[in-house]
Amino acid sequence: MPTIFTVLFDGRFWVGVLERHDAGRVRAARVVFGAEPSDVELHAWLLAHGSELLERVERAPRVRETRAGQPRRINPKRALRLAAREAARAQRRSSRRSRQRSDDDILLDGSTIVGRPASRAGAHWAGVLMSLVLLPMAWFFVHGAADVLTRTVEPHRFAFNPKAIFELVAGLLTMGVALWTARRSSLGSIVVGALSAVLGLLFLLLPASMNGIVGPVLDRLAAQSALGADLAAYFWTDAYSGKFVVLGLFMVMVGVVSHSARRAGRREQEIIDRGRRF
Repeated sequence: MPTIFTVLFDGRFWVGVLERHDAGRVRAARVVFGAEPSDVELHAWLLAHGSELLERVERAPRVRETRAGQPRRINPKRALRLAAREAARAQRRSSRRSRQRSDDDILLDGSTIVGRPASRAGAHWAGVLMSLVLLPMAWFFVHGAADVLTRTVEPHRFAFNPKAIFELVAGLLTMGVALWTARRSSLGSIVVGALSAVLGLLFLLLPASMNGIVGPVLDRLAAQSALGADLAAYFWTDAYSGKFVVLGLFMVMVGVVSHSARRAGRREQEIIDRGRRF
């Protein structure tokens, strides 16, 4: 691996060219002296900066030393021009790769590659089941409390009733648990609310048909027991007064707002995490 250092005048300045030949290829690096250096100055410069010049040669691109299979020594100036040309080509290739990356991948800058998110089917099913069980229970307890309070006092008067307070607290706790499940999945609130609203609309818009379908069921339920009579009365009151529609729309909006807030929170956290990375 012959290494040759040549000092020459390039037309403007005195320069030094270091060439390293290896297997038909050559690497070259140049240093500008300005005025012509003396032997002493050249020796001192090589002692101080020779290792740095060798490292530059190792990093320089290799160019062919032969043409048509005939070996020849390349003029130092030509070696420099070839090295500069090869470096420019490498820089252009790097720029093209950078532009290609900019076109293809810049939209993914700052993103985090993660695996497939865990399925939320279990949370959705649990939310639906909890809402189907708890929300009707809460509705019944609150209705029972209101019925007890309104039947045991005179109109426009108020009184304390422990039984009614107990039923009201039970209803509020049950509703609180049902709504708490919406923080994991809003599907339960939306499903129960939609069913209630649709059922209420059917009673308001198709009363004759609902009399033939639901009326006999409520009659049999009321004849079974006092609990059945209360349940039939509560159902008929809310269906006939439109409360089912109001409660249904309320539950649907609770689910929608909860879902929107959860998505907004995730987006905000992603923005915060991206800002921390940068």
